Amino acid sequence: MIVSPPVEGCNEVKELKLWVLPYVAALSVAETPSVATAGVGDTITYTFNVLNAGNVTLSSLALSSSLIGTIIPIKTSLAPGESTTATTSYMVHRHESPPHTWMDEKRAYFPNLYNI
Repeated sequence: MIVSPPVEGCNEVKELKLWVLPYVAALSVAETPSVATAGVGDTITYTFNVLNAGNVTLSSLALSSSLIGTIIPIKTSLAPGESTTATTSYMVHRHESPPHTWMDEKRAYFPNLYNI
C-alpha cells in the first residue's frame, strides 16, 4: 500500500493499492529425433518444439545442442503461451559408432529477457 503525503490545507489521505506481478520466464523444449538409433552415414532429423510457458515475451530465442550446435527456431520471439519449432539434421560420423540413442543435452537461450 502506498499512502500519499498530506497536502497543505487538506486533511484527506489518499490510499493507493499497487500490485507487483513478478516476471516469470519459463520455456518448455521437446526434442524429437526422426529415428531412435542410427549408424555411421545415417542422417537424423531433429524437430524441436519450443513453448513459452512464462508470463513475459522472450526474444532473441536460440537453442544450443551439445551434438549439433546452435539452432535458430522459425520464430525467435515468443509471447506468453506462444510456441515455435526448429528443425535441423545431423549425419552420424565414424567416431560415433556403434549406434546409440540420439537424444542429447540441449539448452534454450533468450538473452533479451529483461529488455521489455
